[in-house]
Formats: sequence, C-alpha cells, structure tokens
Amino acid sequence: MEKKEWSTGAWKKQTQKGEVINFTINNVKYSMWVNSYKKQDNHPDYKIVINDFKPKQQGEQAKPTTGKPSYGNKDFDDFLGNL
Repeated sequence: MEKKEWSTGAWKKQTQKGEVINFTINNVKYSMWVNSYKKQDNHPDYKIVINDFKPKQQGEQAKPTTGKPSYGNKDFDDFLGNL
C-alpha cells in the first residue's frame, strides 16, 4: 500500500492587531500570532490559538464562547490551555 503524505496550507493576513497566520488541522481552525510578550530566548516566537470566531448572523446578537473546547486528549487540552 502506498503511503500518503500529509500536508496543509497557511494564509498570512495583516490585521489592525498585527500579522496573523491562519491554518486548519483536522477541521480545527487555528490562528498564529507573533508573541509580543517574548522576553527571553526560551519563550515562543508565536502564540497559536484556536480560532472559534463565528460572525453573528444578521439580526443575531453576538454570543460569547463558553469555556474552552476539549479535543479528548488531556495532554493536548492542557497544552492549549497554557498558551
């Protein structure tokens, strides 16, 4: 059986808050921002956050997201919670 290589793409965008790189892995959208709080070499250059923004529909009030999403893997959930 032939081994299929996995790949994804990313899109760079300039916003009022700075440059962001957006990408999707396993149908989960992520945004990667420059870490403006970096003070030491061992701090990450970028912060990656789950992009769960959903624009409100016409006539609909914006609803705040409640809690953090869970992906069924405690280590991964904890890793995301520490970003």
